Amino acid sequence: MKTTSRIGILGGSFDPVHWGHILLAREALRLADLDFVLLIAAKDPPHKAVQTSPADRFRMAYLAAEGENGIYASDLELKMSGKSYAVDTMRELKRQFPHAELFYLVGSDVLTTLPYWYKSEELVSLVKILCIARQNAWGLEPGAVSSMREWQNIPVQIIRAQIPAISSTEIRSCLRMGLPISAYVPESVEKYIRDNGLYQQNCPLPKDVLTVADRRMP
Repeated sequence: MKTTSRIGILGGSFDPVHWGHILLAREALRLADLDFVLLIAAKDPPHKAVQTSPADRFRMAYLAAEGENGIYASDLELKMSGKSYAVDTMRELKRQFPHAELFYLVGSDVLTTLPYWYKSEELVSLVKILCIARQNAWGLEPGAVSSMREWQNIPVQIIRAQIPAISSTEIRSCLRMGLPISAYVPESVEKYIRDNGLYQQNCPLPKDVLTVADRRMP
C-alpha cells in the first residue's frame, strides 16, 4: 500500500500543447504508477522563444487536460517571477508537497542535456528522473543512461511507450498555411487557437515545411 504520493511533472512551453504531451502523461501515469501528472506551462522559457502569452499556453494545457483522469494543468509558473528554470519550479513544488515523490518527465532527447541545465545538481536532488522514450528511439537510451550514471550517479527510470512524433513548430506552420491540425491537438485546443486567432502571423516556418505542404496538397 502506498503511503507517499507519486507526482509526475511534465513541463514545457506548450506552444501549443498537443496529443504527444497528453499521451506521454497517460503512459507515465499507467506505467510508473503515478498518482497524477501536472502539466506546467513555462511562463518565460530561458532557451526558447514562444509565440503566445503564458496565459494562452496555460489555458491550452488546461483544456487539453480537461476530462483526462489524473492529468492536471498547473499555473504555478505564471505566479513566479523571472525566467522559468526547472529547479525553481521543483523547489516550489517540493515546498507544496513536502512528503511526495516528484518525478520529472523527460524524453530521451532531453535526457543527455540535463547535466547542463541551470543548477542541475540541485534539480536532481529534488526530483527523480523519469524518461519516457518512443519505442523507435530506444537505441538512443544506453548512451544517455550511461552519461547520467557517470554524472552524480543519478538513477534514471526509463519507460518505453508508443508516443507519436508531433512537433509544436509544425502545428504552428500548418495553421499559417491553412492546413488541418485536428490530428495533432485535442478539439478543445484547436477551438481555442482558432477562436483567439493564435499562430496566424509571425510564426517561423521550418526549412522543409513547403516540401511537406506540397506533398499534402492535391
